[in-house]
Amino acid sequence: MKRLLSTSLRGRFITGIGLVFLALVAGTLSNLLSIQSTVTILTASLDEMRNETHPMSQLQTLLLRTAMPPNDYLINGDPAERVIYERLSSEVNETFEALISLELPLKADVLAALKTQYQGWQKAQPLGRDILALPYPPNSSTAVLAMERFDSSLDSIVANLDRVHEFTHQDMLERLSRSRNRKRRVYDAILIFASLGLVTIIWGGRLLGADLDALQELEQGALRFAKGELSHRLKLNRHDELGRLASVLNQMAGQMLTSRATLVKKASYDELTGLYNRYEFQQRVTEEFRRAQRYENPLSLLVLDLDHFKRINDTYGHHQGDEVLKQLSEVIRQNVRDVDIPARWGGEEFVIITPETDWQEAKLLAERIRHAVAHHDFGVGELTISIGVSGLRSVDTPEDIFKRADAAMYLAKRRGRNCVEVTNNTT
Repeated sequence: MKRLLSTSLRGRFITGIGLVFLALVAGTLSNLLSIQSTVTILTASLDEMRNETHPMSQLQTLLLRTAMPPNDYLINGDPAERVIYERLSSEVNETFEALISLELPLKADVLAALKTQYQGWQKAQPLGRDILALPYPPNSSTAVLAMERFDSSLDSIVANLDRVHEFTHQDMLERLSRSRNRKRRVYDAILIFASLGLVTIIWGGRLLGADLDALQELEQGALRFAKGELSHRLKLNRHDELGRLASVLNQMAGQMLTSRATLVKKASYDELTGLYNRYEFQQRVTEEFRRAQRYENPLSLLVLDLDHFKRINDTYGHHQGDEVLKQLSEVIRQNVRDVDIPARWGGEEFVIITPETDWQEAKLLAERIRHAVAHHDFGVGELTISIGVSGLRSVDTPEDIFKRADAAMYLAKRRGRNCVEVTNNTT
């Protein structure tokens, strides 16, 4: 029996056919082909999920990155942001066109939705160029409205691409369901043949049962993969085609898990400082805002801006400027609590969410950070930081608390820099 199990899948089925029904070779061969078809469908389903999901996730990450140059330009006025924007825009166009032109098994409505989002991007792309074409410093109201339109367009496209993911996921489940029904029909046919003789049932059933168990393990594993459980692993201690298929599927799931983790990290963290980026900050501040309202807890927000940062870039170069930002992010990390959420808003501007903290306590935290920055050796001479603080009001939205903290930061700038200012925090 062990020797039979160590042979190939095709060899075991031929042996089972000889033991079970010599007179029904044609019918048994038909069932063999059906089982092999089931294995093929399982393999194709996992391969299609990888091909369809990874490029779309890459496209979403590119779109989020494309929103950064116009934002950074409004903050620092660096003309280099235009070059970065054009490069990223070109990558987005190429990715859209590659996805649409690939011969993937996408349904017509999914492909149409993808083309619609491409058209939406082509309409949003000039908005970014218009922002980058504004003279610096830009008119604040005009620039803010333009940036809001641009961010809203990109957010809509990213959200719609998420729905495209959902469509492909549902299609995957439908294909796996069809595969399961096919396997079930094969299983029923084998049971009918096995019932014709007790002796042949014992030997043929043991041979065929081992393969059917393996197929069921493959099917259940594929279903778990389709549901996003990419840490699951198929456990088939075999040395035949099914064992090799299980090994390939496990490797594929591992690669997809690594790719997903990498994409999540790129979409959530600022590459230079390692802090949360602007997109992730907006998600977190919305979550903390809702939590504070639900439990009636205090919440405060800090907006920090490094004083005279442009002078550092002009004097020491952008490489040294980047090093200063890295050191500043580390100073911030060392002076906040574990529950606080620091992030890089853009350029030399940072934000900190302080859950369950009123504005008085938040001001103390701001003073501690300001003092730490003033006494830190950045290697470019003395550096200071201006900080704005705002506490949550009962009628606030997340945008309200940020705007007040941002206004307080600019007030600190006007009052000589290297200080902390708090907006009116009455409820």
